[in-house]
Amino acid sequence: MNTPTKIAMVLVAAICAAIALAFYTRPRQEASPRPRVLAPQSSPLDLSKPEPSFNIASSSETPPPLTVNEPAIRGWVLDSRNQPIVDAAVTIYDVAKGPRNTFSDAAGAFAVGDLDNAEYRVSAFKEHFNEAVEENVPSGSADITLILTDTSTASGRVIDHQGQPISNFDVVYVRQVIDNEPLWKEIVRGKQTVWKSFEDKEGRFEISDIASGAPFTLGARAEGYEAGYVTASAAEPGTPAVPVEIVLQTEARISGIVLSPDRAPVPAATIHFGSDTEGPVLAESDANGTFEIGGLGDSPIELTAIHDEYLAATAKAVPERGAVTPIEIVLGQGGELEGTVYQGDVPAQGQTVVALRLTPPRVRKQSTTDENGHYRIPGIGLGLVDVLAKWKAVDSKADPLRLQRQAEVVAGKTTNVDFHFPAGFAALEGTISANGEPVTFAEIQGTVTTDEGLSYFGSTAREDGYYRVENIAPGAALVAVTARAGQAELRRTFDVDLREGETARKDVAFDTASGVTGSITNLAKGETGQVLALPGHVSVDTSSFEAIIGLESLKTGESDIDANGQFVIGGLEPGPYTLVALVFSEHANTGDDALNSVRLSIQTTTVPASGEASATLTLTP
Repeated sequence: MNTPTKIAMVLVAAICAAIALAFYTRPRQEASPRPRVLAPQSSPLDLSKPEPSFNIASSSETPPPLTVNEPAIRGWVLDSRNQPIVDAAVTIYDVAKGPRNTFSDAAGAFAVGDLDNAEYRVSAFKEHFNEAVEENVPSGSADITLILTDTSTASGRVIDHQGQPISNFDVVYVRQVIDNEPLWKEIVRGKQTVWKSFEDKEGRFEISDIASGAPFTLGARAEGYEAGYVTASAAEPGTPAVPVEIVLQTEARISGIVLSPDRAPVPAATIHFGSDTEGPVLAESDANGTFEIGGLGDSPIELTAIHDEYLAATAKAVPERGAVTPIEIVLGQGGELEGTVYQGDVPAQGQTVVALRLTPPRVRKQSTTDENGHYRIPGIGLGLVDVLAKWKAVDSKADPLRLQRQAEVVAGKTTNVDFHFPAGFAALEGTISANGEPVTFAEIQGTVTTDEGLSYFGSTAREDGYYRVENIAPGAALVAVTARAGQAELRRTFDVDLREGETARKDVAFDTASGVTGSITNLAKGETGQVLALPGHVSVDTSSFEAIIGLESLKTGESDIDANGQFVIGGLEPGPYTLVALVFSEHANTGDDALNSVRLSIQTTTVPASGEASATLTLTP
């Protein structure tokens, strides 16, 4: 991760919690000396009971007769009655190659080959059974037996707050335990949530295929009520869970209207919870601009209305159970962009134009040009916005050619931005090598300065190091090459003049032994960072976050600073360089903390024609 990205992550405090399962390989240890019978991961073993014995059909002395390349993992998938399970999905997770999938055959046998000399996570699953999982299985194992046990069932009643049964309702099963309201609300509103409908005068329900061995959540919803949930106790495989009662509270309702800046009703506006403009759509305003939302609780809420012609707006309300609370959302007055996209002197139909702003008020809207090459993007927040046009020939498989300009958006006004793509194009080709050998990976990214603005292009090199990029806008280009040679990441930038109808050639030869080694003398405990190498003697501006981010486009090399303050930047061409060390506290979690914690050092050095330069950088106090 580069320095600007690291610092940006801290400065904007964009800390997102995620739950991820990471399974990894590690050096092989001794193989299992005997066949292993594996219980499902979700069902803990009851040590008070004797372990059952299994008589594997065919033979447990020989591996399943499936032909795969060694090293391999082989085994069987059986049910709890020792019968083979056919077509069970078996997954062997390989960190380098991703999941490897297969299915058990008529004898319940499976085999996965072409494995590394390592340990793997092996799992089996089939509908109506609990998943079975085994960790740290060495390649070469031929004795894995995965036992799929029957899933459990769950039952209960849905009642109101007075204890009366609710006869028509939906139930959802959630495998995890829900311990907070926001998570429950996400599930209730989620498009992927699967509800099962019931009609029973006593409010009773029963559902199957419940994962055994762990507590879970059952939720319910019904017309006129707020959705509710309970935690259910774990059940043994093949047995029912303890019945539950789900109590639903009387709902609160919202009745709203969406208005334009001049207070005219706005139809077809989408309504979202909170300020999340990309979350689930709760309602859409009708021809009169009105909408209703039910199933709410009595907590204060925010609703956001979105419409392409206006700026999104948010309003607050405090719903009351058993009542309908009014709300009014007045959309904002934005500006709009329009223009024409040309290729040469001909209007270009079917091309994409995007308005983009990453800072508040954020903008990401796009339009497609009509038969006259015209586009229009309304409802844009005020201020400077980047406008990006993408041109692509009909039926072309090549990446689109891009032009980017900036425009000032004014409230209630239309800003015209035309794009003129060239009638003819340039090309760039060459080879990329390191120490005289083709690199294993290389990425080429370029920016062309044209009369129409900035144009961007990109490509990757072939395995033999050759690259060619076509359909580039003519002009002066700054090209950055990022390559990998072994474990070393190399970077080089160069300027090239691209002319219409011509192919420019630029070969890039890295020397990994040529570069800069050095140290940071006063790195404090808990600080982390990188050293950037900028070509030439550069006057570096680090007075703002934007200036620090801008260093990314100037660097030709970089290195992480290790715990001892050491760094190594390889693959640099001979010549002068400006070294910039950027260090910040790893514990700075807010924008102000991060900005105040940044320390830096700037020093010039010269890389000799052969060998390395050395440098010692002292950070500012």
